[in-house]
Amino acid sequence: MDDDHARTHLVRMFPDYADSVLWLDGPVDYGESGLSEQLVADLREWEEACYASPTRRDVQQTQSLARRVAAELGSRFAVKYDAAEDTDDVRRVSSARPALNVEAEAAFLARAEDAVRAQERLTALKDEPGDGTGWSAVAPLTGAEYRPRK
Repeated sequence: MDDDHARTHLVRMFPDYADSVLWLDGPVDYGESGLSEQLVADLREWEEACYASPTRRDVQQTQSLARRVAAELGSRFAVKYDAAEDTDDVRRVSSARPALNVEAEAAFLARAEDAVRAQERLTALKDEPGDGTGWSAVAPLTGAEYRPRK
């Protein structure tokens, strides 16, 4: 994308039993994230602590982890997190500097670009003539296409 350098992608950070606390159009697999081993280990430890004591979250540790993620990903990303469990105190951190971890930046950029392309495809489908859904089913043996009726 030409305007990708101007776009800030939002990474959400929260525990949700998905084997990852980082979300960008779905949970981000640590093995595919490119994040440093130490940061991944610390994110896992934080997640376990959140499950062990769901009503008590160390706000400073949470903020520190979000800042570390933002620093590794660089200025094209912002990290959104809840300051404390069961509150409306949502915060966002970002880095004004280039990524400290270019492998992680590339992995997250690829994921963000995939999400943008998927949204563009859905928008294009919605704009197709017909009933407005743009969805169809294809019979696997014959290849016949079926569209929903109005």
